[in-house]
Amino acid sequence: MHTCRPIIFLSLFILSVAVLGSISLYQYRELEQLRYASRLETRHQSQRTDLLQQEWYQVKTKFEHQIEEEIARRIDEQWTRSHLVHPRLVSEGEGISESGNSQAIVAECSPGVCLIQGAYLFLDPKTEMPLRYTTESTQPGEDACQSEAISVEVPRQSDGSYAVSVNGRGGLLLVEYTGTGFLVDGQGFLITNKHVTTPWEVSREYQPILQAGYVPRLYLFQVFFPNQNRPLQAEIIDHSDTEDVALLYANVSGLGIQPLLCQEDPDRLQVGETVLVLGYPTGFDVLLARLSEQDLADIFGTEDLSFDQMACDLARRNLIQPVATRGMCGRVSGGKIIYDAQTAIGGSGAPVFGSDGKVVAINTALLKGFPGTNFGIPIEEGLRLLRRQKSSQRQTDLAAEKDCPDRM
Repeated sequence: MHTCRPIIFLSLFILSVAVLGSISLYQYRELEQLRYASRLETRHQSQRTDLLQQEWYQVKTKFEHQIEEEIARRIDEQWTRSHLVHPRLVSEGEGISESGNSQAIVAECSPGVCLIQGAYLFLDPKTEMPLRYTTESTQPGEDACQSEAISVEVPRQSDGSYAVSVNGRGGLLLVEYTGTGFLVDGQGFLITNKHVTTPWEVSREYQPILQAGYVPRLYLFQVFFPNQNRPLQAEIIDHSDTEDVALLYANVSGLGIQPLLCQEDPDRLQVGETVLVLGYPTGFDVLLARLSEQDLADIFGTEDLSFDQMACDLARRNLIQPVATRGMCGRVSGGKIIYDAQTAIGGSGAPVFGSDGKVVAINTALLKGFPGTNFGIPIEEGLRLLRRQKSSQRQTDLAAEKDCPDRM
C-alpha cells in the first residue's frame, strides 16, 4: 500500500506536466497565429497604404495636369482673342502683329466712321422767332469754335444780360459743333452719343438762355463719311433713357459703306487688352492740322468761308478721315468700359474697338485733369436701340400689309 502511493503521485505529476505542456503548446500556437495574423494585417495595411498613396499620386498628377491644360487653354484663348482680328480684316493665313492689327482695323473700319456736323439756334416759344444778335457788328459764326456744346461767346450788355433778342438786327445766334458716329447697319442706321444730338443739355454757357424759356432747335445736322464727297442729312431716330446713346439714320444706299462689326458680349473685352478709338477729336481742328500750307491757302482763300462750306470743301478734297488712337483697357464694370486711348471733345460717339476688330463700346466722356482715363458705353446699348427700331419697323410693315391686302 505504502509502495503504491509514490507511483500514484509520480503518475499524477507526469500527467500534470503533460497537461500543462499541452496547454502551453496550445497557447504558444495561438500566440503564434495571432502574431502571424498581426504581421499579415500589418503587411496588408502597408500594401493598402502604398496603394492609396499611389492612387492619390495618380489623382494628384492627373488634377495638376488638368489644371496646367486649363491654364494653357485660357492663355491660348486670351492670346487668340487679343491678337487676332476678324477674318474680314486680314487675309486667310496672313500673320499679323499688334501694330499690323491696328493698321488693319483703321484701314477696314475708317470708311464707316463719320464726322457729325451740327448747329442749333434758340426760338421764342410763343412766336418761334429765333434769337439774333442785337447789333450787326457780331455776325453768325464769328469766332466760332468747332467743338461740342461750345460755340461763339455771346456778348453781354453792361448789366450782364445777353446781347441777343428776337428783335435783334444782327445775325442768328447759331451754335456750331461736331461729333462722331459710326454705321452699324446696312440700311443706314448709325450710333453716336445722345448729347451729340442734344448738345445744349451739356452746355453751361447757354443755360441762362434755356432757363429764360427759349427753345433750342437743330438748324443743321449732317454727317460726312470718309471717301464721300458730299454730306448726308441725318435723322435722329431714338435715344436711350438711361445711357448717353442715340440712334441715327442716313441714306447710305449705293455708297458701298460697310457697317462696322460689333462685339455684343462686354465680357469678351479683358483688362489689359489693347483698344483702338476712331473718331474726330477737336472736330475740324485736327483735320486742318494735317494739311499743308498750300492746302490751307486753297481752302481758306475764299472770303467769308462758312462752317458748312469748309466741311463740304474738305469732303470734296477727300480730307475727312478719322483719327486713330490706341490704348489699354483699364477696367470693365458697372456698365462702363475705362481705357486710356487719347480722345478729346469732338470724339464723342466714336467707336471703341477691341483687338479683334469689333466695336466693343461707344466713346462717351473723358475725365478732366486726367487724360489717361476715358469712358465708353458697351455697344450692346446701341444695338438694343437698333433692335427696338427694327422690331417697330416690322410691326408697322405687318400692320400696313393687313390694312392694305393685295388685290387680284
